[in-house]
Amino acid sequence: ATAQAAPTGLDLTTDSGVSATDNITNSATPTITGSAEAGITVQLYDGDTLVGSATSDASTGVWSIASAALADGAHTLTARTVDLAGNISAPSAPLVVTIDRAAPGAPGAPVLDAASDTGVSDADK
Repeated sequence: ATAQAAPTGLDLTTDSGVSATDNITNSATPTITGSAEAGITVQLYDGDTLVGSATSDASTGVWSIASAALADGAHTLTARTVDLAGNISAPSAPLVVTIDRAAPGAPGAPVLDAASDTGVSDADK
């Protein structure tokens, strides 16, 4: 058996957090991309659970996988390659992704700061 090279460059393309690099998404089926040997099968794992697979591009080796539905919370995703002979690579470096689909709570009722109240009474705000 020939050892396969592990995929590299895992990245969350459906990042919806405050920055494009915080790895927080509101998608339960996040899309992950990376690079591998050209034309090879790539499998995406959440821990030990297979959550998707794809074939890397035949010329560039770039791949993209929309994962199976993941629950809210942090997930440690890794990828492995599998060649036609069934040889499986070591896992890639992990990518920790946080799924956050919960809407934020409603803000409290606005209150006029006493220093800004120029009315005749406190009740006329």
